Amino acid sequence: MDKGGRAYGALGKAGTRPTAFFQALCGQLLFGDHPQDERRSGVVLYLHGGGYTCGSLEYAKGFAATLASQCGVRVFCAAYRLAPENPYPAAVDDALEAYRYLLKKGYAPQQILLCGEAPAAD
Repeated sequence: MDKGGRAYGALGKAGTRPTAFFQALCGQLLFGDHPQDERRSGVVLYLHGGGYTCGSLEYAKGFAATLASQCGVRVFCAAYRLAPENPYPAAVDDALEAYRYLLKKGYAPQQILLCGEAPAAD
């Protein structure tokens, strides 16, 4: 998965913000070109796939960079804890923590779009 993420990253031309570290996870905000358009004032909270057992922030940033660049949106990638070392509901708790982080950064709930693949999308 990480090789695929790096390949996506090579395609995307998104900028990044410093990695945000939480108690149990970390995440990074990527951004595309932002026209002064109210419809693009929100953020995508992207949860990578991998069945809650594999994947990483590097993989997530690759796809998210393409999403940010091609759609001109901000994308926050959360690298949640993985099983089996961190059993359920650790990953779900981490996704909620990432959502709360975006609320604290000033995004209203209606400005946050959840996006994911595999179990993260469920």
